Amino acid sequence: MIYERRARLYCSEDISHIENYDKAIADKTQVWHCHHRDEVRTLPSGMVVYRSQQELKENGRYNHCPANELIFLTREEHNRIHRGNPVLNSKELHERQGKANRGKTRCEFGKLFKETYGINRIDNLSLYQREWAYYKKHNKLKGVK
Repeated sequence: MIYERRARLYCSEDISHIENYDKAIADKTQVWHCHHRDEVRTLPSGMVVYRSQQELKENGRYNHCPANELIFLTREEHNRIHRGNPVLNSKELHERQGKANRGKTRCEFGKLFKETYGINRIDNLSLYQREWAYYKKHNKLKGVK
């Protein structure tokens, strides 16, 4: 199975010309991903070059590119290719994002809870859940989990 709409967005030609198209169409057990070959490329010297989605877009090689620049891969193969990408797997980036988001609340109740108790949900989960149940019941929030 393939997600044809996305493949058609990426490819300027008939998507049946993309490598592994026949395997992807025949496989009814999993979804095949359309991968840009220029995203992760091994040069003849053995050096691996990674390009971000933004770089591909800036160079006009992300949407409406020729079929020979694309390939259909299973989810596992696609993940394996991207696993080595230092841009996506940077521990430093992950830690920076974690520190930036630490202590931030995303909902009105979370802000009220932080103001009232001076702690976050993670600091005392049972208290948070008890207060959340009370808040839902008395503020008549429907469909909120």
